[in-house]
Amino acid sequence: MGNKTTERIQFIDVIKIVAMIGVVGLHTTAGVPLIYATCSMSIPLFFMSTGFLMYDRDYSWKYIMWKIFHVLKYVVIANLVYWLIVGISYKSFNFNSFISSISILGEPPFWHFWFFGSLLLVYMILPLFKIKKSCNFLVVSVLFFFLQVVFLLNLLKNEGRPFEAGIPQVYRLYTWIFYCLMGGVMKSFMDRLPSVKLWFVLFVVGINGMFQFLLTPYMNDVRCEFFYSSFVVMVCCITIFIYISQFNYEHEPVRRVISELSSLFLPVFTIHIFLINPVFNMVQPSVGMLTRPVSWPIVVLISILISYILMHIKYFNSLIRI
Repeated sequence: MGNKTTERIQFIDVIKIVAMIGVVGLHTTAGVPLIYATCSMSIPLFFMSTGFLMYDRDYSWKYIMWKIFHVLKYVVIANLVYWLIVGISYKSFNFNSFISSISILGEPPFWHFWFFGSLLLVYMILPLFKIKKSCNFLVVSVLFFFLQVVFLLNLLKNEGRPFEAGIPQVYRLYTWIFYCLMGGVMKSFMDRLPSVKLWFVLFVVGINGMFQFLLTPYMNDVRCEFFYSSFVVMVCCITIFIYISQFNYEHEPVRRVISELSSLFLPVFTIHIFLINPVFNMVQPSVGMLTRPVSWPIVVLISILISYILMHIKYFNSLIRI
């Protein structure tokens, strides 16, 4: 494996890029089992990268509050821009609608902003695990077994629905803390982890696809979020994480591209949901049943292009940075 000390930031940025592309795939390829199941790694991978970065940082509660403030600022700005665009389009401004739309609990129009709600809670809770790092492996082990019970309950269902269907994603902190701590624990053992070959990554990804395809009918729900607690998804995330960490990203042109793309994560994450239906409508007459897999790269490319333009507007980058 490469020197993780010098490549740490680069490979975490690559994981962010993979997660960014995967999140778009998650929202465009539902109904295409193998692709959709593979994209289900995106959110866990991002939380793993967050835990990896936070694990040995010497931050204070003042720093945590600073991070929380900037996340909330981003949410408000995104909603304000949306409100202004809708208001100008319909020539009607309802300030109460703007206030009611600001949500980090998974409500429209930014229903995917539950992620920021979870991130805020993780920022507040994760520092507690720095008090005694030696306990983190034990916590990860306990959470691992707890999550397997949760996954089993999802399969058994509650009133015909997965057990977790009654728990908004923002509050499934047992899952997000597990993946964050897993990222931190992996950081401690990074130089001792075995190398991973591409064939093994493809094998694990394929197993995960079949696993989700076969068990989804038992869930009575097609959403992959109910598989995050499963052992198979965990192994898949760890395998991808290790595989990406093995490569040398020191070549200057490569580093520039990685840095540029990873900086687009937030705007791509924010705007891609508004592009999905227009792209679907554009490509469906030509490709029919292939609409979802064909739309995925198109939505990714358009989202990246718009985000790149936005991020190069003066002051915009610093305004939305979290």
